Amino acid sequence: MADDGFQVYMRMENITEQEDRHLAGARKEIRNDLTVLIPENPFPEIAVEAYPPLKFSWVIPKKLAAMAFPRNKENLQFLVNQGITNLVTLTAGKKPPVDDIARLRWTEIPIEEFELPTIEQIKKFIDVCKRADKNGEKLTRENLHFDIMADDGFQVYMRMENITEQEDRHLAGARKEIRNDLTVLIPENPFPEIAVEAYPPLKFSWVIPKKLAAMAFPRNKENLQFLVNQGITNLVMGIHCRQGRSRCGVMLACYLVHFHRFLPDQACNVIRMMRPGSLDFPEQEEVVDKYFEHLTEDNPLRFGVSGEVMEEFIEAARESTKHIL
Repeated sequence: MADDGFQVYMRMENITEQEDRHLAGARKEIRNDLTVLIPENPFPEIAVEAYPPLKFSWVIPKKLAAMAFPRNKENLQFLVNQGITNLVTLTAGKKPPVDDIARLRWTEIPIEEFELPTIEQIKKFIDVCKRADKNGEKLTRENLHFDIMADDGFQVYMRMENITEQEDRHLAGARKEIRNDLTVLIPENPFPEIAVEAYPPLKFSWVIPKKLAAMAFPRNKENLQFLVNQGITNLVMGIHCRQGRSRCGVMLACYLVHFHRFLPDQACNVIRMMRPGSLDFPEQEEVVDKYFEHLTEDNPLRFGVSGEVMEEFIEAARESTKHIL
């Protein structure tokens, strides 16, 4: 194919396991030994609803994922299938096909190719993450007040009984209050002798595992914390640039600094281990340093984590990514 008088030589090859294990066996088009093009659907012979974007991996399992540019609706459907609800795009002038996926919220923070994020752009990304957390935890701040009202002028007979295994296996052995043989009230904490952070709402069960659950009314913050622990109320973030390395890597490192109090060099090293090829240039690490300086100005909080914590983050990200891919 000629391109304005310039000869273009093309050949097709299979993508190898070493290049990308998600797309191993699919075809790639190589032009003049320089440009590699992968078709919109790299598996045209197979009808697939969803497959991962290039370089997809979890950074914080079930909380934050990174990837290269999601090129088609099958990539975005894969993100939704993993529970990702918010997608942040860092590529300038290029939008993923998010309009085809109703359940995915989209935010654009345009950064030109080979440019570095500004402090304002990093702050915008952090604000998006905070809003996602706030929306995910909104349930835990609502409907937490329950009134037990006396019936004016009406005699109320009360007795206490144990909840049986047949009634509710989660609360078997806890006490219930019965009023006039009609109304059953379960205390805010049915296990007052035991310090528990979370326990399930009555009649909790998965309908579609890790996707849809049903339950009776969640009566207290321990019920809601149980739901949060199951991932039910979490909003999960995904972020990408073109290759998922440079601009993306800077934002991921700043995320670890902001939300997990890593020092800049610790955050950069962890992201490099999680996502090889990220943060390859000193200028990128300098941006993380600048954000750290901005964050710690007049901030008395202590930053820095142990080597064991860094290893735990890396191992958790690897295991979660390996589990789904």
